[in-house]
Amino acid sequence: MAEGKKHIYTCRDYRQEMTLLALKMRLSSNDISEKEKQYILSEIKKIEVAMEMD
Repeated sequence: MAEGKKHIYTCRDYRQEMTLLALKMRLSSNDISEKEKQYILSEIKKIEVAMEMD
């Protein structure tokens, strides 16, 4: 987020955080295929970009 720009925490922010958490938890599981792992990583990246975490 740009310096000096005020951010209001919204339901969307909360939902994105919870989705990100769930994806990271799923990623840490040992029983996922390589295809699912790649999908999860791409979804994590999309959320991080949307949340300006990248």
